[in-house]
Amino acid sequence: MSARIFTLLLALPLAGACTHLPTPYQPRGPGGGYEESRLGERVYRISCTANAYTAEPALIDCAFLRAAELTRAAGFSHFVVVRQSGTTDVEAMEGERFRLREPWDDGRMHMGVMFPTMPEYVYFVRHHLVVMTIRMLTAAEAPGEKDGLEAAYILRSLGEKLKPGSGGEARP
Repeated sequence: MSARIFTLLLALPLAGACTHLPTPYQPRGPGGGYEESRLGERVYRISCTANAYTAEPALIDCAFLRAAELTRAAGFSHFVVVRQSGTTDVEAMEGERFRLREPWDDGRMHMGVMFPTMPEYVYFVRHHLVVMTIRMLTAAEAPGEKDGLEAAYILRSLGEKLKPGSGGEARP
């Protein structure tokens, strides 16, 4: 086996590993993201979807950040979460695990051989989903709501964490 082919075979798993990134904070696209629907004058439903490499708490942060952005854009200062739910889509497939058999120990380089073990179910997380319904509040209404959240505070704290180029964590 030539050195070029050997190097290519070693590099392929590393190149594939780079594609397994969490879903970034972004408008919904093929890889996930946020979207919203206006349900009333002050009421929005926000949904955030993400791939299996995204932590569930980061997905909840995505929904809160989008809620704060919508609240400020609509001219309100606070919002309250009316309803929140989430799911994780998991697929079970029957498959076989493989184990690596050690190459012969004769002093030369050999490739290991993979042998199947017993069949078993393998679970794959396909995506996560968070859905949040919010009602926007004015600054005068906010003290009357015990669960009211200040949009400016959320924009500062979660915006630094989720938005690229803000100096914080680039991906949820």
